[in-house]
Amino acid sequence: MPEIAPALPAALAPCRAALEADPARYLDLTEPVRRGEGKVLSASPEGALVSIDNYDRDGTPRGFSLWCAREDAGEALLDLISGPVDLLFYHDDFCTPLIARRFGLTAMGPCRQAGYFRREPPPLPQTPWEVRALGREYLDVLTANYGYGDGEYLSWLIGRGELFGAFDGGELLGFMGRHAEGSLGLLEVLPGHRRKGVAFLLQRWMLRRELGLGHIPFGQVFADNAPSLALQERLGMTFAQGPVYFALGEM
Repeated sequence: MPEIAPALPAALAPCRAALEADPARYLDLTEPVRRGEGKVLSASPEGALVSIDNYDRDGTPRGFSLWCAREDAGEALLDLISGPVDLLFYHDDFCTPLIARRFGLTAMGPCRQAGYFRREPPPLPQTPWEVRALGREYLDVLTANYGYGDGEYLSWLIGRGELFGAFDGGELLGFMGRHAEGSLGLLEVLPGHRRKGVAFLLQRWMLRRELGLGHIPFGQVFADNAPSLALQERLGMTFAQGPVYFALGEM
């Protein structure tokens, strides 16, 4: 199946050689800019820093994506961040101590980042289940079953219409959504409904939704999560050659 060649935003043209060498690896940096949900704070052949609009607080950016060719280039780009940070994506392990020292964030990863670059959306599996947007009446269930975010964050995503559930009639089987920085994730299948194809349905449904919005769907999987990696391959996702990491503040 033919693949889409993702267009690099013009503001990131100075680092074209690096970013286009492994497009899936840098979707956390390029896709927010392409969607109009991120701003390029700096871009050169040595590195780039993007602020993510949805992590602004009172007009101050608190979410970022960083690429740098060397440690000193990373130091210079991090100097551009003046306040606290809630989330920071980066692509090389030498940045981990720099970020921890400056911002006190908890590093996560390495992850494999994957993007859906195919032209045609994946077909939905034949199933009696339906996928629909979740309301705040499901917040307690979401909070109890998702381990990487608090109720405030999940409630914010619900308010934006970014969390969806798979239902068998009125019974919630599992859920998935789109994170504030634009990546797909938050995937959880509730106990008693696993290994039935719920995750496969949710992933395909979300891919179709993102493509319908004109987005290049992307997400991260921890490098040691073999079942999730296999699922992404079945879905037709293209994996990055190199790793991606992210660092979080307290949740």
